Amino acid sequence: MEDDGLDSAKRLVLEAAKKEAGEALNERLTISWSSTKLNIKWNKAAAADGYDVYVQYDKAGSSPVKTITGSKVTTFSINKLKGKKLDRKKIICVKVAAYKLVDDEKVVLAESLPMYVAGAGNTKYTNIKSIKLSK
Repeated sequence: MEDDGLDSAKRLVLEAAKKEAGEALNERLTISWSSTKLNIKWNKAAAADGYDVYVQYDKAGSSPVKTITGSKVTTFSINKLKGKKLDRKKIICVKVAAYKLVDDEKVVLAESLPMYVAGAGNTKYTNIKSIKLSK
């Protein structure tokens, strides 16, 4: 067993929080375009102290474009990436990570699956309008 300085009670609480956060983030992660912005929404993870939002062209970024402190805010809109307007001709990847502060250190509880969205100007790819599942 790894020695990360956490006692067994904290470790059990963190493991339960990680499971809940993973389910919450992936259950309702939605991405939509407005006229000038990319809007991102997700479900609240009960044990989270905040969220890191990653937005990048083609693949998930390695550093967050926004860190949201507090677990109540579950939306984020972005209109610029790296100081420039979003390029609607490219594929954009979005990922959200929930974190908890443990002994003043950020511990990632869970990350959402990477979600890809095509801009309206993309000539090769489009976005899914709806999906129907049947048993």
